[in-house]
Amino acid sequence: SVARRLKGRQAFTDPGQPEGLMEVLGRAASRKKLPHIDIHLHALFAAVEHGHVDKARTILESTDVDVNSVNSDGLSPLDVAVLSNNRSLTKVLVAFGAHEGNKFGSPEKLLAHLRQLA
Repeated sequence: SVARRLKGRQAFTDPGQPEGLMEVLGRAASRKKLPHIDIHLHALFAAVEHGHVDKARTILESTDVDVNSVNSDGLSPLDVAVLSNNRSLTKVLVAFGAHEGNKFGSPEKLLAHLRQLA
């Protein structure tokens, strides 16, 4: 564990010490494969799921998030906005390039997918 590796080491970067906590943690992290998490996409989905139109708009204006990405359930932000019947969010997402239609191709396939999630 990182705690064992740090035992006896300087906790903070000290000019007199060759290595500090941040360097040790950086080396430990670089040896492990960390899952890629797009924090902006996560924030966009959270804003859409909670109906926060202004937050979603701010995220879309200030980041390079892909508005057509899908979450772990296979749904795009636009899918979530439509399913929650949030017209304001739907309009904002489309204005920022969200594509209408989804990977399911038909309402029946989408419904079948949603039933699997429940």
